[in-house]
Amino acid sequence: MAGERAFYVMDNVIQHYAWGSKTALPSMLGVANTSKQPLAEMWMGAHPKGSSMLTVGHSYLSLHDFIASDRYAVLGESLLSAGIDDLPFLFKILAAENALSIQVHPNKRDAEIGFNQEEQAGIALNDPARNYKDANHKPELVYALTPYEAMNGFRPLSQIFGLFKILKINSLQNELSEFEQAMTPYGLKSFFKALLSLPSNRKEASVHELMRRVKQYPNNEVSGLIRRLAVQYPSDVGLFAPLLMNVVNLRPGEAMFLSANTPHAYVHGVGLEIMANSDNVLRAGLTSKHIDVKALIDNTHFIPKLPDSLVLEPENRGNVLHYPVPVSDFKFSIYREGEHDLHTDSAEIILAVEGELLLTTSLGEVVALNKGQSVFIPAYVAITEPQRQALLPEPIIDSLGAKRTDGYTIMNPPIIVAKTNIERFSILLPFVFVYQKDTAAMMALKDKQVADTKSAGGRPKTTSRSVCLLAAITSPMPIHTDEANANMGCN
Repeated sequence: MAGERAFYVMDNVIQHYAWGSKTALPSMLGVANTSKQPLAEMWMGAHPKGSSMLTVGHSYLSLHDFIASDRYAVLGESLLSAGIDDLPFLFKILAAENALSIQVHPNKRDAEIGFNQEEQAGIALNDPARNYKDANHKPELVYALTPYEAMNGFRPLSQIFGLFKILKINSLQNELSEFEQAMTPYGLKSFFKALLSLPSNRKEASVHELMRRVKQYPNNEVSGLIRRLAVQYPSDVGLFAPLLMNVVNLRPGEAMFLSANTPHAYVHGVGLEIMANSDNVLRAGLTSKHIDVKALIDNTHFIPKLPDSLVLEPENRGNVLHYPVPVSDFKFSIYREGEHDLHTDSAEIILAVEGELLLTTSLGEVVALNKGQSVFIPAYVAITEPQRQALLPEPIIDSLGAKRTDGYTIMNPPIIVAKTNIERFSILLPFVFVYQKDTAAMMALKDKQVADTKSAGGRPKTTSRSVCLLAAITSPMPIHTDEANANMGCN
């Protein structure tokens, strides 16, 4: 493993899913789109389906292979001690022109069981009927960069019944009457399953009747969303989703958590998506892909979510806003303008979102990133010299010399930092944004920042007159909140 450098510029994978925007990433991040294909997601991480690439010495390696070359040095001892042997998160920029499918992600326990069962059954990973691509859960947090429309969780039961009753869909009268008699989570489960299990002729008739009814309410938000979705997914049973699920409109700068076992869909907009490193998706509509109704129902909690609870409300602590989430997997904070110390404790990713970004270590290594570029910083950058000499092979020690490289300084924001922090086997993965206010002032502070970093013994430090947003994620812990609360829902 080449350990002479702290910064590895990343070549990130663009996923060309059909629902992606052709213009959002080029206009916001300067990403080229010469082929005029949809640019749906930019992946930054080590996921096997789209690992970032690095130039390491004279080699061009995937981040996945770079980590595998020396997991102890690249990821850090604490990650490996916690049983985590790969980068535990996947970071994306998501640009949705059209709606994504309605999805549910399994919790950790069910993902492990389902993955092992499909492996034993010999179902190929690329089989369209495969449900579990890995043994991990997939909690998510989305942060809006533009106005961001989504659906998240079931509406209150009375709302669901009321919306269906107003539309008077006669072809669903029997199912709706049964739901009225049992307006409980179990009743919602039965109603939801019945909708997805309709025979093709009844399904087509019900969707056709739905479209006739919503035209009678041209100014209603829900009916308007159904009509827009029908242009993208005509005759799809997922067109009933806005009647069942909360419709959420995030403003730029707002964040929303998406827990396991909860149906959700992204409709339109550009945002940052932070998740556990998993590809497990169970679909419920707005898709031509496989829908396994039994697996979907088994992995869905039918507990309604109050609309007011979906947008994360930050806690104001001095000059920092913290966004609380209901699980231990994620943390998200906003650092306002002022001076903040940044500590490198494990592997991290830095992405330049706006303008040029200049990074330097206390050894004087410097890298400049243009808008849309990112770097990977291995865990060994955070190790003190005695620890490094005990950890790294002799050629690496020789290349590092007797100096410390346990810090870096952010010179010229705006940036995002995604990093891992080990604390009692919970892993923090912060993403930092710094929105620049005064470029000239920031440039004048460069020399002082380097001096501050060196005088602090290599501790990374940033001084700015900027707004700094820090989003932190905690990776899967030995005990998961979604597992502890597994019996709260109706499985």
